[in-house]
Amino acid sequence: MIQTEGILNSRPLTPLSSDEDNFDVLTPGRFLIGRPISSIPEPFLTDINENRLSRWQRTTKVVQLIWKKWKSDYLNTLQARSKWMAEEDDLIIGQMILIKDDFLPINTWLLGRMLEVYYGSDGKVRVVKANDFRFSEFCTSFFRSDCMRTLLVENLNADLQSALSKVKSLVDEFGARGSGWLIDFIEHLELKVATYTLVAGSSYIPTPDKTKYTSSIVNVKNNDNKCVMWSMLAALHPAKTNPQFVSKYAEFASELKFEPDMIFPFTLNKVTKFETLNDISIKVFGYEKTVFPLYITEKKYATHVNLLFQSNTETKHFCYIKNMSRLLSSLSKHDGKSFS
Repeated sequence: MIQTEGILNSRPLTPLSSDEDNFDVLTPGRFLIGRPISSIPEPFLTDINENRLSRWQRTTKVVQLIWKKWKSDYLNTLQARSKWMAEEDDLIIGQMILIKDDFLPINTWLLGRMLEVYYGSDGKVRVVKANDFRFSEFCTSFFRSDCMRTLLVENLNADLQSALSKVKSLVDEFGARGSGWLIDFIEHLELKVATYTLVAGSSYIPTPDKTKYTSSIVNVKNNDNKCVMWSMLAALHPAKTNPQFVSKYAEFASELKFEPDMIFPFTLNKVTKFETLNDISIKVFGYEKTVFPLYITEKKYATHVNLLFQSNTETKHFCYIKNMSRLLSSLSKHDGKSFS
C-alpha cells in the first residue's frame, strides 16, 4: 500500500511553467516532502502465477495490479467524454502530457509538450506531435557512405553492408560528440548507382617512373593482349635475368587454364573464375600517382599473386608486383618498409 501511495503521490497534476523547455510538474509529493517521489521500476509480474513469486514479488504484483486498475478506471476519466457531457477540446498545443511507452516501466514514462494536433474525419483530435525532454531541440543532418566499387554480383550484399556500416558509424559518432543528439526518424534514404566500366589489360606500357629502378615490378614487354598471362607466369616462374622478356615464359604458356569466354584482353570480372580454374589467389591494384586496390580476393590458395594495373590514353596493361613493400616505399616520402 505504501508503494501504491507513492505512485499516486508521484502523478503529475500540472506543469510548473508554461515554458516549452521546462518539464517540471507539480505532484502531490511536492506538498508532502517538497520534491517529487520516485521509485525504482520493477519488471511486470501481473501475468505470473502467485506460486512462482517470492514474497517481495507478490507485493510488487499487487502494486502493479492497483496501478493497472487505477489507470483503467480513473485516468481515462480525465479526458472528457461527449457521451456524458458537452464536448470540450482538452488537447491544447503547449500542454504538458505523459508519453506512454509499452516497453518502459510506468515510472519511467516521459513528460512532454504537444507541438501540433491532427484531427480525424470526425473532427476530433486523433494524433498529436509532441516533444519530450530528450527532443527539446531538432536539427537535420546528412550522412553519406563512401563510394563503393562492386565488380562481382556475389559481392553486392557485402558492399551494401559495408556502406550501411559506414553510415551507422557516422551516426554513432555524431551522437557521441557530447551533444546528446538522438535519431528521431529517417526522412530520406537514397541509393545512387552508376555504371562502372571494366578495365581490361592488353599490350605493354612502360613501368611508372617512380618504380622503374626499384625491382618491385616485373613488366613483361608483350605485343599481344595477353599481359595478364605473362604477368602470372612471371610470378610462377621467376626469371633470374631479363624478366621483362616474353621468351622467358613462353615454354610455360600452356600451364594456365582459360575458359573460352575468358577472351583477351582480360577484364577484372574474370579474375574470380581464373582463380578457381588455376588454384591461385589474386589481388589487383591500380596506379594513379598512388597504389589503390581494384580487386581483393576472398579465396585462400597456397599460391598468391599481386598484380598492378596501369593505363594511359591508348592502352591498359597488367604487371606482376614482385615486392609490394618496395613498391609502396618507392611511392612514399619515407624510406623503409610501408607494407608487410
